Amino acid sequence: MSMVSYASFLKCPYQYADRSFSCWKEAVQNTINDIVKAFLKTPYAVRTHFGTLKLISDHWSQVDRSLFDSYQHFILTSAKVTDHLLQVLMSVKNEQEPIFEMEISSLMSIPSDSGFIEEEGFIFEKILIEVDEKELSTYWDIFKLYCSSNCDVPPKQIEVVDLLNAKRYVHFP
Repeated sequence: MSMVSYASFLKCPYQYADRSFSCWKEAVQNTINDIVKAFLKTPYAVRTHFGTLKLISDHWSQVDRSLFDSYQHFILTSAKVTDHLLQVLMSVKNEQEPIFEMEISSLMSIPSDSGFIEEEGFIFEKILIEVDEKELSTYWDIFKLYCSSNCDVPPKQIEVVDLLNAKRYVHFP
């Protein structure tokens, strides 16, 4: 894989999975990426539950329902994503604007939902629709490989949020 492929994988790992199972996940992941980016661009003082719920609703309404196995699958996924994403976004306490495309070197950037550079390294956070143990391990390995090739500052912490299962995984490389 090239460095561009690594960056693309970090943004949406489902585009590299078996197409028969991942089509809806890729669409939902891209929607989540858009929601998170729009939320983090919203001024801190205006981030309310109602405004965030409206933001989620506006983006979610654009998801193609025909990608899902059934209407029930779409509704269940919608309910879980909305509930868990609202919880995750409203838990953001930091007033400083995170780095969306973390400029780690002059040539490369890391697609991140949020990231903060600190003295001893940077913290990378990514919200994914769903991960299993194998996908999580692959995600961390690709992130570390990407960073080792392109970053002057090592990652201090890598966080992955699994929305459908309401779990947060933290890795200290």
